[in-house]
Amino acid sequence: MSENQAISAAKAFAIERGLRFEEPISAQHLDDGRYRVTLAVEGASDPNAVIDPPEFIVHVDLEQNEVRLMPAM
Repeated sequence: MSENQAISAAKAFAIERGLRFEEPISAQHLDDGRYRVTLAVEGASDPNAVIDPPEFIVHVDLEQNEVRLMPAM
């Protein structure tokens, strides 16, 4: 259930900021209500498109009710 909450929070965060994404979306549990959610950039699945990086990462802290975009490395 918490993984789904983290994904929902990350999606809402991205939509609110105009970040366009597509499936797949994955969440990795870090610790105590914290998740790293990876969202694929819209168009990244197109083999003819060059998108770098092909995804963006959002950290979600369900306990602190915080969501933040992580810088691309």
